[in-house]
Amino acid sequence: MNVTVDCKELAAALAIVKRGLPSGKTTLDILRSVRLDATADGLCLSTTNLESGWRYHLTADVAECGSAVVTHAALANAAKGKAKGARIQLECADGAKVTTATMGWTTWTLDGFPVADYPVMPTAAEPEDKPNAPAPVTFAIATDALRTAVGQTAYAASRDDVNRPVLTCVHLEGEQGVDALRLHSSDGFRMTATNCLLSRDPDGRIAALVPAALLAKVVATAKSDHVEVYVAAERSLIEFRTARREC
Repeated sequence: MNVTVDCKELAAALAIVKRGLPSGKTTLDILRSVRLDATADGLCLSTTNLESGWRYHLTADVAECGSAVVTHAALANAAKGKAKGARIQLECADGAKVTTATMGWTTWTLDGFPVADYPVMPTAAEPEDKPNAPAPVTFAIATDALRTAVGQTAYAASRDDVNRPVLTCVHLEGEQGVDALRLHSSDGFRMTATNCLLSRDPDGRIAALVPAALLAKVVATAKSDHVEVYVAAERSLIEFRTARREC
């Protein structure tokens, strides 16, 4: 892998995908890393805590396609606080655990992990590679409408219910041909519900439980006008896509 990217954009992308890192202690040190995938389309950064994952796509000059897994904190430290217009070059040989970051006369050696050891983050946007596998249900919603609806429901979800984790979620419901999404949540003592209009009707039935904390992160980072949503109920997956971001 050999890719050059703007330092400011890289630092901003790392701040976004940091939301996919484990929030507490973990015995899997690799989960505190970020996966870098350089392709002809640019550079993709991915993180996961095995329950949720984040992807961010960056425009980059790719001299050689490839992948690397780098400790998030180390790469963020190399990218932060740089002058506007500064660019950083990231290089990693195939199969190597060390990535070299170069900017001008400065070079960082960043420790990492083998790419093959990094957990694969599934996507709900693509059907399973199985015969007769159902396609995911898709719909679109205005970002402002989703932000308002989440603000009206997420607060009522339980913060931390070990015995009933379902109460930490917001329930999303929708039907094909109906231009509204219903959201409701409860912590066992109170319940709140709201409807919000969709900018594109779902192409099937929607019934999904999404952690309220994750929904709050999605609307907090969404900058585009609309959010594309993919629901693969049979695999217990839901994917939100905004400009350059997937979670």
